[in-house]
Order: sequence, then structure tokens, then C-alpha cells
Amino acid sequence: VSYMSAHVPDRSGSRRALSLEAPVNCRCIDKGALDKPILLPHKFHDELERVCEETQNHSLRKSEFGILMKSLQEAVILAPRIAFSLRPGVGEWYFLRVNVETMSVEVSRDKGREMTASHYLAFKEKLVPLELRDETMTIEGYDPFVLEVDMKPFSSHVPKITLQSHIGQGVSFLNKNLSAKMFSPNQNAEGSQLLLGFLRSFKHGGESLLLSHRVNSVQKLRSALIRADRALNRFEDDEALESAVDLEEMGFLPGWGNTVGRVRETFQLLLDIIQAPDAESLERFLARLPIMFKVVILSPHGYFGQQGVLGMPDTGGQVVYILDQVKALEAEMGKRLALAGLENAHPDIVILTRLIPDSHGTSCNERLEPVAGTQYCRILRVPFRDAQGRVLDHWISRFDVWPYLERFTIESSKEILAELGGKPDLLIGNYRQGCGRPHAGRAPDEVSYMSAHVPDRSGSRRALSLEAPVNCRCIDKGALDKPILLPHKFHDELERVCEETQNHSLRKSEFGILMKSLQEAVILAPRIAFSLRPGVGEWYFLRVNVETMSVEVSRDKGREMTASHYLAFKEKLVPLELRDETMTIEGYDPFVLEVDMKPFSSHVPKITLQSHIGQGVSFLNKNLSAKMFSPNQNAEGSQLLLGFLRSFKHGGESLLLSHRVNSVQKLRSALIRADRALNRFEDDEALESAVDLEEMGFLPGWGNTVGRVRETFQLLLDIIQAPDAESLERFLARLPIMFKVVILSPHGYFGQQGVLGMPDTGGQVVYILDQVKALEAEMGKRLALAGLENAHPDIVILTRLIPDSHGTSCNERLEPVAGTQYCRILRVPFRDAQGRVLDHWISRFDVWPYLERFTIESSKEILAELGGKPDLLIGNYRQGYIYWESMDKKYHFSCQFTADIIAMNTSDFIITSTYQEIAGHDEMVGQYESYQSFTMPHLYRVVNGIDIYSPKFNIVSPGADSDIYFPFSESSRRLTSLHADLEELLFSPNSKEAMGTLSDPGKPILFSMARLDKVKNLTGLAEWYAGSERLQGLVNLIIVGGVTDPSKTMDREEAVECQKMLDIMNSGRVDGKFRWINAQKNRVRNGELYRFIADRRGAFVQPALYEAFGLTVIEAMTCGLPTFATNRGGPAEIIKHRRSGFHIDPFHGEASANVIADFFEATAKKPDEWDRISKGGLERIFSRYTWEIYANRLMTLNQVYTFWKYISNLEHSEAKRYLEMFYILKMRALIEKMSEHPNKATEEADEQLKKKEQASA
Repeated sequence: VSYMSAHVPDRSGSRRALSLEAPVNCRCIDKGALDKPILLPHKFHDELERVCEETQNHSLRKSEFGILMKSLQEAVILAPRIAFSLRPGVGEWYFLRVNVETMSVEVSRDKGREMTASHYLAFKEKLVPLELRDETMTIEGYDPFVLEVDMKPFSSHVPKITLQSHIGQGVSFLNKNLSAKMFSPNQNAEGSQLLLGFLRSFKHGGESLLLSHRVNSVQKLRSALIRADRALNRFEDDEALESAVDLEEMGFLPGWGNTVGRVRETFQLLLDIIQAPDAESLERFLARLPIMFKVVILSPHGYFGQQGVLGMPDTGGQVVYILDQVKALEAEMGKRLALAGLENAHPDIVILTRLIPDSHGTSCNERLEPVAGTQYCRILRVPFRDAQGRVLDHWISRFDVWPYLERFTIESSKEILAELGGKPDLLIGNYRQGCGRPHAGRAPDEVSYMSAHVPDRSGSRRALSLEAPVNCRCIDKGALDKPILLPHKFHDELERVCEETQNHSLRKSEFGILMKSLQEAVILAPRIAFSLRPGVGEWYFLRVNVETMSVEVSRDKGREMTASHYLAFKEKLVPLELRDETMTIEGYDPFVLEVDMKPFSSHVPKITLQSHIGQGVSFLNKNLSAKMFSPNQNAEGSQLLLGFLRSFKHGGESLLLSHRVNSVQKLRSALIRADRALNRFEDDEALESAVDLEEMGFLPGWGNTVGRVRETFQLLLDIIQAPDAESLERFLARLPIMFKVVILSPHGYFGQQGVLGMPDTGGQVVYILDQVKALEAEMGKRLALAGLENAHPDIVILTRLIPDSHGTSCNERLEPVAGTQYCRILRVPFRDAQGRVLDHWISRFDVWPYLERFTIESSKEILAELGGKPDLLIGNYRQGYIYWESMDKKYHFSCQFTADIIAMNTSDFIITSTYQEIAGHDEMVGQYESYQSFTMPHLYRVVNGIDIYSPKFNIVSPGADSDIYFPFSESSRRLTSLHADLEELLFSPNSKEAMGTLSDPGKPILFSMARLDKVKNLTGLAEWYAGSERLQGLVNLIIVGGVTDPSKTMDREEAVECQKMLDIMNSGRVDGKFRWINAQKNRVRNGELYRFIADRRGAFVQPALYEAFGLTVIEAMTCGLPTFATNRGGPAEIIKHRRSGFHIDPFHGEASANVIADFFEATAKKPDEWDRISKGGLERIFSRYTWEIYANRLMTLNQVYTFWKYISNLEHSEAKRYLEMFYILKMRALIEKMSEHPNKATEEADEQLKKKEQASA
């Protein structure tokens, strides 16, 4: 299961609260009924005047209070507090809250003395009773899960008007602003190229305008303009163009003008723009272009007609306005088209409104009506339809139209496309005023309508480019007679056809080569849609009609389908209750929710090379440092770096730089002065006994010795003077940035003793305990090198507290981590809706209803435990699955996949153990890559969930605990005292922990150890062995995992696998050759078990269907045991085939058994082969997979990312707002469908555990 990271809010309780520029409105308060808790400005000012008159205190008007209150727009009264909404200027808003008992302004902790708009509105919302529980509130009393709509982050890249007097002059301002940037000296070539592309894009009636295909460069355009200008200068201005010059021969098509003078002026404007652009010339030039031919004007409510409608319901001045509007538009459009020389072109204007059959004597029941006084304008009427598609005969009030607008939109789109013969060039929505005063009542006087959606004929809404990959998490494949073919099935079938027909050339044909990249085929007769992945992250979609053997064309993308279309086609496998009239021309429902994260990362640089995937922070550092410290921006980059260095504090004390170093010049001077002073001392001399750096403006944190400080200062000076990415990374890695770390793992039993093998508890616990030890060591080392003797790492593992802990420590709130000084496990309970603590374990599939309350309580506990916010928050995620709806009641996969999408996109960066997890390889899709596109029919469709080329991804591989796992050849460290126990465990016929005996104990041991579940595929390994007499003759098989009695397991999936294993053991095929041992929880003994098997020249097998990383692979290789591991996932990357181990295909068991048998046959003939693979595995591990390497790299990544997040827009605030809305509107709805009580399987598992304990007692 994937969990979102715990939300650790600022103590102010603000979640990305709006800045103070945001105005305020409320549409929920019945003011009269609440005894006037809200004072509006006129009431407040009248009251102030009355007080001044009655008290004769006229000076109150001119006092600070009186001047401030002149800008008041609203006061909200909730005794003993009053909150004021103030508007001192247009678009300027400030909020204050006063306690009238103390007459003090209450401080909002994150914004000085002003409230944020978010806080003000939350205070105001208290006027309406909300059924909120205290435990869901933040410290300041606000519910952090209220949906907040915040559009500000989405326009951060759009230039803003700064002068109040320029408000309402938007397009002119944009033209000046963007043309200044686009045609600046640095970008003029790019701007001119884009302008050329714009001019080449125009068509009318299927014919190109302005430029022919021959004018394909700015240089050719410039030459053609100069040549045309010379030719035109020989004629009079008023001479008709066609009788003067043949412009088409020069590359110019119709549209430039109707006379020689008009064309010459237009050409001269364009030449000026290319050579010496300015905003005024650009605006004059663009105004001359024949861009607008087809216009649609929307007015869907009321009675829209030309006679007898004024005074009808919802019908007034709007009708008069629009009829006058179209006449004026037609005249101006006709005039411009004539001046452009397009004699055969004319305006085409449609007013779109509602058709009303019961029209009361008006023309509102006519589908098409010409507009009097025009040539090319008409009214097009489309009816409202109910859910059954029946036309509504009568008028509907504007307040009641909302249920009909979607169907009206779809039908109108089709009608407009048919009427105009294509999409309109301009769509004008005529809106009524939303509300006449700042705070509208419950039912505003007038209503605003959305503009009708006119989709492309392809039916695509923001359809993705073809790079988007696909997955499906909805189909019960068996029940649907295999309408989906997965790659291994398809390729096996293709091989069978080639062999049966002896048509081996098919493999090398175009079809065969294309199908090698197939990832999925969706069959809906007579069509088959193919999902093709020719390379990592490259996806293409095709749909073939097998009756005509033709590739069907998607009209907007040539012959390829878009990801959106492919998923829509796939969704047809699951019946949808959709009506024909809501479908687009290609049969897709345009109102399916599509999640598309691609637009939010357009400003973030992307990795381009496949081999660089997973090196995100290093890529970001190179890319952004090249920009930030370029010659044009070096001063700005250095200033931002200075601000970054001045921002650090620890324990309330500043670090690195004092307030006196407030400019880059002062910093440079201080660095040169300090370097001279330090050069008088030896490198290893203690800093405090050498130089007084504080007097120069330097505070602690630069280093612990003279040499360390000198090196750090020299790096910084190099960055300021001649920056490069490598120096910057080395410098940032030295800074004391990271003190407090929180690691999240809220599911299962998280403890240090007796928890392995408990439900939902496995390698994750081992991984995190090893992780925190390595992190503490690396953090402590770096803080010591920085010279911060009194500072230490502070690491908390956050997990769930389980009162009924079955003998483990999971009922203890705080537990120190053994082998560390500053790491502890902090446990927070799950609570139900009434705030009561849940005593028992909850399956990872059933935790969702408790996570919000857990998050809020955990946030408070973390802040209290650490004394502030953590510097790094690490969420540990589990792998997802592949279908949802048929199993959602049991496993709640819809919650899991939704949480995955949110977690991936809200995290600053994603640490993976291997490249395979991100991007897979040529034949297999990566785990994260599978989230780029998938569908959950009836719920939503993800068309771009994650981009594997994003710098968000970083590969940092862990290792195994070197105190437990070390080579078998290190005899002095061996735990020989355990050998007798291990001998009994592996070979004794009387062991209570095992089933099966080995008749020939002297044979090498083929060994595997894992959880007993379907994905780990231990039963698959046993089946391979049972089916291979060759392998049985070479080795004994020992499997450690699960329990040997299905009645003793609490896990429903484990029980099924347990029964499969029993069936294999009882089949008689493996008697005397196979031993199955219960799961072993003692890590120390397990480490010696690997080495004990290595002593006997055995090997380790990891046969999983998919393995994200492969911790047991690392453990076995670290102990020197030759290893065979799945080629599906991380182990394929850890092992170099035939050099440090072997890859096996879990879907082809016979072939895998033969790979293992080949190895043991080879070692029997040549024992050195075993040693070669063993040593190759050890070399691979010690070069790449140790916890020391992991901790060092993780800290460096975090420190580099922290810098770039500080100085650039890596906050992704717009994406976080989008995901916050997705969470509140979609994820919460999914969670609400779940019961807060544990499901039957959870209760049965808990009961079984209690019985097991009683039996043991």
C-alpha cells in the first residue's frame, strides 16, 4: 500500500494560505438570523459617525483607528474577537483580528500581525455550525481538510499588471510585456522563428493563407519581403494587387492586402518586427491578419429572439446587446477580410441559444433564424434534454438549468461544427453579473453561466501526446474471456504461430518488429488497439480494424491514437451507463475526469537521455546552475545564494553568516580576508584556537578545522567568481542543513523484536531500522565536520501504536532504536470517528478511514517531539497492484492508486533503489512508469500521472547491515555457536519448524527465503523444482517462508499460498529432496544461515513475479552466496548476468530451472565457477550497495535540492493545489464509502493470533 506523507502544518495551521492580496466573499450566512454577526461597511461607518456625534469626539475620525476603518469592507463578530476585512486600495486586502477583552491585535504566527485570507474565512465560517471534531483541528483551530480554491499558483508565470490605472488593458499589457521578452536581443531569433510558424499556420476553406511551404526559415522570409518590397515600389498604392505583382512566385499567398499600398505597409511592418521589433508595430501588424472568420456567441438562457421576447422571463437587455454586437462584428470582420484581399471570404457568425418548443408565439421554437440587417449571422437553437434524451418543451428558469447544461453542451458542439463546417475562431460567452455586492446572499440576483465546450472532432480534451504509457487497473481478465492480451502471452502466441506455420520470416517482418514492443492489446471485435513501447518512456497507440485490415485514423494525431483515446477504448470492456447524446463524434464521453499532471511541470527542466533517468538532483544542479550563474544572471544567482546562506538556524541560533554580511560584495571581501588569515595556520589545527571568524561575519557551521574551513571558503569563492555545478554540489554537501528527520511507516507491527512475520510486517521494518542507523552515522559525521559540536542528529520513525500488541513493543509510545544514540520510534494510535483509540491491528487495506486523524495527531506529536518541523520527511511506499473494481471492497485499491498519484506528485523528490523501479528496461515497464497512464472505469482516467524523465527521481541504493551480513570467508566473525541449531533446522527430521526431510544432505542446497505470498512466488519455485528431474538430481531445495499450517496464518493470501505448497509437498514428486521451514524472525541467525549454506556450495534463489528492489538478494550476495533472481524488477539491475549472479524469468519456470541446473552442473565439473560467481557478487555489492554509500548520497541530494527549492520555483504550489482538490473531492469520497470497522478478514486474523498465543502459553 502507498501512504501519503503525513501533513506537518505550520503552527499557524495554514495550508499554503492565500496571500493578503486575495479578496474575501461569503455566500453562506443568513445575517438576519444570526443577530448581525457581520457588519457591512455602511452599517459600520454609520455607527462610527453616530459615536463621534454623540461623544463629540470628532478627532476619532482622523485617528489611526478612524483612518484604518475607512477601508473596512466587513467586520465579523465572534465574542470576544472581531475580525476586520480591510481594503486600503484596489485589489489590496488585509485582515486583522482583535480581542476586545485585551484590546490587542492577535498575531497570526506566519504573517506577522495580519491574518491570512484563509484564516479570516475560517474564522467567518464559525458563524455556521460545522460538525467537526476537535482532533481534526490544527493548533489555531482550523480544519486543514476544508477544500480551498486557490488559483494564484496557476498564474505565477503570467506577467501581472502593476499599475491600478492599467487594469482592464490586459491584451495591450500582454503584448508589450511578452514582445519585450520574445524579441529581446537574446531571444530575437527564437521570437522570429515562432512568428514564422504562426504565419504558416493559417488556412481558410482548406487553402493555406499568407505563406507557402517554401518560406520555411526566417532568412527566406526576410529575403522574400525585401524582394517583394522592391517589386511593389514600382506601382501606385491604390493599384489592385493582382494586376501588379505575382507575389505567389515569391512564396506569398493571399491575405496580405487588397492593394499594392496595403500589402507594402503590411510587409514593412513585418520586416520591422523581424529586424527591430516593438509592441506597437506588432499590434498593428497582427490587426491586419485574416485570422477571424467564424464566431460563436453564447446566450443559452431565457427567450432569445428578434420579436416579442423582451419582457419574457430571464429575457431583457442581453438580447438587444447581442443582436447589436453581431451586426457590428459582421461589419468589422467583412471590412478586414476585404482589406486583406480575400474577396471570396465572408464572416460566419452564429448566436447559440436554447430552442423552446412551447415558445408562446415567439420564434424560439425555430432551429435556425437569420439575424435581420445582416448577411451572414443567424441564431442557432439547440433544445434542453432530460436524462432520457427527451426534449424539454417549456421555459426553464436560469436558476434551474444546471442539470441540462452538459447534454446541451455536447449537442451544441456537434451542431456548431456542422453549421460552421469546423471549429470557431472565437467563442464569446456573454455573462450576467454574478452578484451586485461584495457579499451576496444565499440566492444571488443573477447567475453566471460557463461557456459551452466545443471539443475537437477527435473528442480529445487536452489529449496527451503519444509518449504517455498505459496500464489498466480495472479488468477481471478471466471473466471477460481475455479481451486483454499481455506481452508474454502475445509473444508466446506469436512464436507458436511462427513455428506451426513455419513462417519464420514473420518475426523479422515490419509487423513482427513492431509487435516486439507491444505491452498490451485490447480486443473489442472487430477492432484491436495496441499499446506499443519501442523504448523506455516512449509510448504509441494504434487501433486496427481486423475486418478491413486498416489502421484507423485518430483525426488529430495522424494514424496514432492518443493515450486518452486508448484508455477510453479500453474502458468499453467495462459497461458504462452513458447515454448516446453525451458522447462526442468518436464515441467518447468528454466529461470523464482526467488527471493530467503534465501541464504543471512545463517550467521544470526535463532529462532527455534515457541513461540519465534517476539522476534527477544531479541533473537539476547542472541545468539550473548553468542558468542561474550564467554571465547574464551571475549577480542574481550570487545574491540568491547569499540569502540561502543567511537563512540557516539551529536551536534558535543563526549559522554560517551574521546579519552584517548583507551583500555579495561584503561576502566576497570577508572570504578573501578570512582566507588570508587561515593561511597562517596548519590544516589540522582546531578552528577556535586559530582565527576569530565571527569578527569577520562568519558564524559556526563552516568546518571543525582550519583546513576544512579554508576548503569550504574556497569553494564558495569559486562559485561566486566562476561557478560550476560540481563545485556547487561539493559546497552544498558541506553545509549543516539537516538536523531533524522523520521516517514514516504507519502500517503493520513496527518494532525491533518479534515482529517479523506478523501481518503486513516484513523487510520494510528491517530496511528502515538499517536506514536510520546509517543516516544517524552520516548526519553525525557531517555535523562534526561542520564544527557543530553541540548539535546532533534527531531522527524519528513515525508508526502506529497498537495497544493490543501481542507481546511486541508496538504498544509503547516511544522506543529508542538499539545501536543508535538519537533515533527513536514514535507511535501514534489510530482513532475512530469518536476519537476512541483502536486497540487491535488493522490490515493495510483497511487503514484509509483512520489516516486523516492519524495525520493530524502525528503532526502535533512530531512538532512536540522534535521541537519544530523536520528538515526531511521520508515516506516509505509499498508496491501497487493491477486491478481495482472487482476487488475494491476487499482491498480498497481505488484508495491506494489515488494515494499513489497524490504522494508521487506532492513529494519533493522520489528515492528509488534501482533504475528498474522507475523505468524498467526494454522488455518491461517500470513500476513508476506504469503510473503514467491508467484507467479506473467509473472513477477517473489518468492520462499523465508521473513523468519518469522528471528530475524528481533519484536512485540511491541501500545495502545490508554489515554487522549481520558479511562474507562467509571471514571466519573470525562467523557465529559458529549457531551451527548446531542451523544443522537441526535444515536437516533434523524431528524439527517442529519444518516439513519434509532430505534423504541426501550432502548435496548442495538451493535456498530461498521470503514472505509466502503470490508475488514472492515461492510456490512457483517449488513447482519448477518438482517438475525438473535434472535439478532434483543436482541439489536439495530448502524454502524458508510463511507457516506450514494454513490454519495458523492470519493473512488471507498467505493461507492460499500455504495450501499450494502443501499440495506440492504431498504430490510425491519431491519426497526426500525438499524441505519447507517456517518463517525465521531472527536476523542474526538468518545472516549465519546464508553463510552456512555457502559453506556447502549452495545458491540462493529469488523467484518473485516482480521485486521492486530485492533486499534478500543483497543479503545473500553480501554473504558470498551465488544468487539467481527474477528479471522482473530491481534484481535484474543488482545482478550482472553470469558475472555476479544469474537472471531468471518467473513466467518461464522450466527455462529458469534449466539455468540453475546448468550452473550446478558446471560447478560439479569446475569448482572454480562457483568461486567466480561468489566473488563477482561480493565485488558488485561493495561497489554499489552499502548503507554508507546510501546515507552519504541521500544527504547530498537533500542538501542540493534544498538549495534549488529555495532559489527557484520547485515548490510546485500549483500542482499541490490541484492535488489538494483531487484529494478532498475524490479521495475523501472513496474513504467515506469504507466502514471504519475492521473487515471480517481482519477480525478473523486477530482472533487467530490470540488463539495462537493461548496455544503457545
